[in-house]
Amino acid sequence: MGDDVMPGPYAIAWLVVLGCVVVALFALHRATRGWRAPGTRATIGALLAVWALLPAPVPGHAGYYAPAFLVFLFEWWFQRPGEPGTSGIILAAGTFLALGLGLLLGARRRRRD
Repeated sequence: MGDDVMPGPYAIAWLVVLGCVVVALFALHRATRGWRAPGTRATIGALLAVWALLPAPVPGHAGYYAPAFLVFLFEWWFQRPGEPGTSGIILAAGTFLALGLGLLLGARRRRRD
């Protein structure tokens, strides 16, 4: 018969991160339902998702990726000869793209009203 295809621990870890982001986005949505600025809510949610799900290569472990904010934090704060540059650039680019997209969508919404 066919072999069962089970995800490895690396894939399971990313699925756990994805599940946590979904729960965090739901909690954020519930906590901010009274806010009068829906664009702000969407932008904060987008930044949360980008920061948690954007992968960055893990220095010293070729072929492995982790959330960019974790790689940046560990390389900058905990590693003496750390290399936070790559993960920092990835994180900054993702942040600027999410903010830019949020601003464009917010401006488009305002123009309709």
